[in-house]
Amino acid sequence: RFGTLFDPDSGTGVEPTRALTLYLKACKLGYTYACQRAAGLHAALKGFGAPVARLRELTKKSCSGGYGEACTVLANLAKAGKGGPKSLPRSRALLRLACRRGQMSACKRLAKRTIWRAGKGKGKAEDAYRDLDPFVKSMTPACIAGHGRACNEIVTLLMADLPRPRVVPARALAAQVCAKGAQGLACAF
Repeated sequence: RFGTLFDPDSGTGVEPTRALTLYLKACKLGYTYACQRAAGLHAALKGFGAPVARLRELTKKSCSGGYGEACTVLANLAKAGKGGPKSLPRSRALLRLACRRGQMSACKRLAKRTIWRAGKGKGKAEDAYRDLDPFVKSMTPACIAGHGRACNEIVTLLMADLPRPRVVPARALAAQVCAKGAQGLACAF
């Protein structure tokens, strides 16, 4: 918490190097959120000169400690092969972990990747459905509550070109949403 007083991203700080020092100390003491914050701040201070392996190490510690956003960042690094070996299976596994930890952006990206793979014949439709479910389940309450963007995101993913299209569930969800008074793409079919 002391580090946030110096962190420019907190809106109050003006001493990023001091914030970084405090975040690194907190990380060493086991506060895993500080590890990810240290990685982000270190990258911001060093720019392209930041040692990616060190950033990946801090991010891995944060992800291992339960911080879902760090798992998403680590998935990006694994996909790109930055700071370590390039591994698409590892990237997908990290996105699944981030999704289980409540990172909806990770759930959405995972679903889109898996749909793309299944559509190209590089993956199984069952995997796509498995990866779609957490995103759809998490967004459905917002959709039913009338948030059009949530509805559109769900319907768009459910209508993806998969080996076995999910048109029927998408239409059922759209009908449920439209019955609640929502408008937009969901009500178009």
